[in-house]
Amino acid sequence: MSKTFTRWGILALSIITALVAGNTPARASSQGDHLAPQAQAAPFSYISQPQSSRRCLDGSVSQGVRLNVCSGGSTYQRWSITSQQLRHVQSGRCLDGSVSQGIRLITCNGSTYQRWSITSQQLRHVQSGRCLDGSVSQGIRLITCNGSLYQQWQVTTVTPLTASPGWTAAKRLGPVFVPKIHSQSGRCLDYSASQGLRLNTCNGSTYQGWGITLELQHEQTRRCLDYSVSQGLRVITCNGSVYQRWDRGSTNSPVRHVQSGRCLDGSISQGVRVMDCNGSLYQAWTSV
Repeated sequence: MSKTFTRWGILALSIITALVAGNTPARASSQGDHLAPQAQAAPFSYISQPQSSRRCLDGSVSQGVRLNVCSGGSTYQRWSITSQQLRHVQSGRCLDGSVSQGIRLITCNGSTYQRWSITSQQLRHVQSGRCLDGSVSQGIRLITCNGSLYQQWQVTTVTPLTASPGWTAAKRLGPVFVPKIHSQSGRCLDYSASQGLRLNTCNGSTYQGWGITLELQHEQTRRCLDYSVSQGLRVITCNGSVYQRWDRGSTNSPVRHVQSGRCLDGSISQGVRVMDCNGSLYQAWTSV
């Protein structure tokens, strides 16, 4: 990735942060700006293996801790990370590890056996100094850190929005083109006339650049992402209508369609579509 591209990405994030922090409108305007949500649900994290199994860390009292196919709607794959603890959202229990007992999900007790350090994509166990290792054949275990792909984990934090009727919309600043990265797959939102709208390997091309305005404007064609129930999701000439207005939120958050209140959803199998917002990893997007 070029230094110029990186500088534009940093500038774009700075602009969004400033707008959300200090320029949220006090009331909706006649041009269609919307109020920010009044509250947000508690954030949670998915812990996945992006390089080896491409599965997620899954836990339950009956099944224990295991690698399972990532499912954005499953509460068994949601974790709360605070004070070096990995708390399982569904059960309320904590990830516990020891050389003798292995990896298990038990009542949170604040001991060093339940403390984890997240560094360089590794989940390092504070008490033993070992790393969380996962594979489909061996399962989840605590072994010596070795830098392998089986010990590389990606922590993706999602902050679900409530059903509040309005959303913050950025003021028009002129587009700064950055990619929209799909958190679950790690791929980028890509569009061309021949290939259509899809998730594709991030490559820094203009086919993956999207402008930071009230709309999501495509860099290569200068067209806008448009959605309606009758026409579906498409990229067409920008026209300033509510069908082309999106609330992009912050890092790893939903891209919400203002007119319908639905969210941009993506997966390798289903492609890019608009669905009811559900707080899943398939609806989490970020920019660089």
